[in-house]
Amino acid sequence: MIDAGGCCVGPGFIDLHAHGASGADFLSGDAGDAREIAATHARYGTTALFATVRSAPGETMRRAVACLGDMIRSGKAGGIVGIHIEGPFLNPARAGVHPVEHLRLPDPDELGALMAPADGCPMIVTLAPELPGARGLIEAIAARGGIPAAGHSDASYREACEAFGAGVRSVTHLFNAMSGMHHRRPGLAAAALANVRVVAELIADGMHVHPEMVKMALKLKGRDGIILVTDCMQALDAETHAFRVGGKEVTIRGGTPVLEDGTLCGSVLTMSGALRNVRQWTGAPPADVAALATSNPARLAGIDARKGALAPGMDADIVIFDEKFGVRTTIIGGEVAYAAPGSGLRRGE
Repeated sequence: MIDAGGCCVGPGFIDLHAHGASGADFLSGDAGDAREIAATHARYGTTALFATVRSAPGETMRRAVACLGDMIRSGKAGGIVGIHIEGPFLNPARAGVHPVEHLRLPDPDELGALMAPADGCPMIVTLAPELPGARGLIEAIAARGGIPAAGHSDASYREACEAFGAGVRSVTHLFNAMSGMHHRRPGLAAAALANVRVVAELIADGMHVHPEMVKMALKLKGRDGIILVTDCMQALDAETHAFRVGGKEVTIRGGTPVLEDGTLCGSVLTMSGALRNVRQWTGAPPADVAALATSNPARLAGIDARKGALAPGMDADIVIFDEKFGVRTTIIGGEVAYAAPGSGLRRGE
């Protein structure tokens, strides 16, 4: 028996977009790195995450996807439940930290080779829907059971809406690395806010998106239309504060990873921190805020039959947290994955 001590008890948090932690990156294709990343995120209440693989040489991406696919299918992935392939079919004009030299035009054969090592695993694939041939890729992703997502895109409002009609179901890190909301040239961000057919990721660290824009997005999309993600990179809980991502130096400034020119490079946000921020900015009840990181991502990912809620027959993924979303205990599959000091519990109990 676990004494929650007046804290909240809820389903474990689900992060559909995380690149790394503790100095490790999912792109390494190393199972030990992947487990270490998952264990770090578990300290902040994440019991299920989609390991995210960014644009890189084709063989590097395929090796990383194959490693993750093997881990997930073996049941020994330590909280990793899916794979988010972010690239390489992105618009160079909205590349962000994705190396332009590794971006490619949509290619069905390359897509197939990239997704094949993870067949049978939940997958999200982010692409720029305005690129030539992107519609065929959107259909191919869905045909393989994946979730097509639009991101790192310069799509017009019309192109974005056409992509939603073709099968795009999600928008990757809303407002960031995409055409925005100009009053004469509404782009992907405006289309996502106006369209009920898609959900939108949000990075709620106060840097990627201003708190007032987070509040506006929640008003327009409603509680069911927003999914919180961290887009966390290897700097979270790492021993150093300088890294190389895509061949470029990344440092932490003001709590945010950036390139030398100030370009944002993911985050060091945790899911508990994202939830705490949204609760503070909106004043919404904890249960409504928690849905942004539990039932909403579970529904999009197609894992809501076993994750995202506390109910008979669901996976025993549980997080115990205080009113500020400070995590006391994280339980994955019925076993303690993290216990805060003083809880009297130990990992694995």
